Amino acid sequence: MNQAEAYAEPVHGGYRGWFRLSWRSEHFVVRTRADGDEVRFRSAAEAECAAWRVMRKIEERAMVRSGPKAGSERSAAEALFAEPIVKQRGATKHVAVERRKARA
Repeated sequence: MNQAEAYAEPVHGGYRGWFRLSWRSEHFVVRTRADGDEVRFRSAAEAECAAWRVMRKIEERAMVRSGPKAGSERSAAEALFAEPIVKQRGATKHVAVERRKARA
């Protein structure tokens, strides 16, 4: 399914917020960080908003990359070597390969 969702469920004494992560199949209830008890909200909008916030906080931590850009290490390594020289199939001479810069 790969779709994240969040919704509010009416329960005795208010509303409960539920969310589902995009890589999991089960739903999770919004809980407090301190003791892990379920949080009851006064309105459905508050419960759904809290569920979306918790879900995004979990997903962004897992899905956002950190560290150097992928191309920086490769560019530094390629700068150490000269232009590659190759021999084409069936040819008798070697040819220097020119690199084109990628369009942004």
